Amino acid sequence: MAMPEQQTIPVRIQLTADDYAEFNRYHGRRQMALLFFLYWIVFVAVAGMRGGAADAGRFGLLIPAGLVLSGLLIAMHLWSIKVKTRKLFQNDKLAQMEQQLHFSETGIRHTTAESSNLVEWADVYRAAETRNELILYLARNRAILVPKRDIGAQWQQVKELLRTHLPPRKLGLKS
Repeated sequence: MAMPEQQTIPVRIQLTADDYAEFNRYHGRRQMALLFFLYWIVFVAVAGMRGGAADAGRFGLLIPAGLVLSGLLIAMHLWSIKVKTRKLFQNDKLAQMEQQLHFSETGIRHTTAESSNLVEWADVYRAAETRNELILYLARNRAILVPKRDIGAQWQQVKELLRTHLPPRKLGLKS
């Protein structure tokens, strides 16, 4: 459903430290999976070399023990990310400012207390969706975080605009 040229979808954004933490977890998800298996392999290898694999029964216990230990290490790492992100967010007054987005057929108008810029659809590098956020990448290392709670009932309209104006290779949206 195409919208008339002048119609926009306004969204007011007020970010929280949890929004930033989710963004960081999203970016580290592949690294976390790799670390989980790396921890597990190292645990099983070291325990096996130290005599833990002397018999099949003992070796069978190493595998689940390694999985539990790997899970605990990843949980500690995720907690560390959350704590560090919270500290960074508390010191970033710009991130705490209210932002406004206006989605339209021409692009996304991004407004803060200090500036207002139109990001044309061709300039959107990528769009990704997490459980609680829409992430609009303007470059590989530059993004606008949009909590879904702030989009509210307009989420389907925003999604439709993204699908209309961005090629599938730039979309990381859930169905």
